[in-house]
Amino acid sequence: TCALPICASGSTGHETFVHVADAPSGSVRVRVCTYNVLAQHLAKSSFFPYAKPHLRQAARRERVLRAITAAGADVLFLQEVEQQDVWLVPRLSALGYATAFK
Repeated sequence: TCALPICASGSTGHETFVHVADAPSGSVRVRVCTYNVLAQHLAKSSFFPYAKPHLRQAARRERVLRAITAAGADVLFLQEVEQQDVWLVPRLSALGYATAFK
């Protein structure tokens, strides 16, 4: 059995794992990660009063990148990415990801 991180919360560092049975011989394993980056317009202390110091965009960016890197995913799905999050494209490219904004 292997544990794959499928979700990580940047404010607490808590990860959720799904246990997957060992793959049959000759099969290909793919690590998939989904991560909610929290849209900047929602990063307000009125919504998250316990996390006020963690809501600054620069600090959140670094936490998002650390979580993505730690996941070591082959396929990565990001939620709540906004068009102004273009800073992600070169950083993800440097990690070997191709990007698409939908």
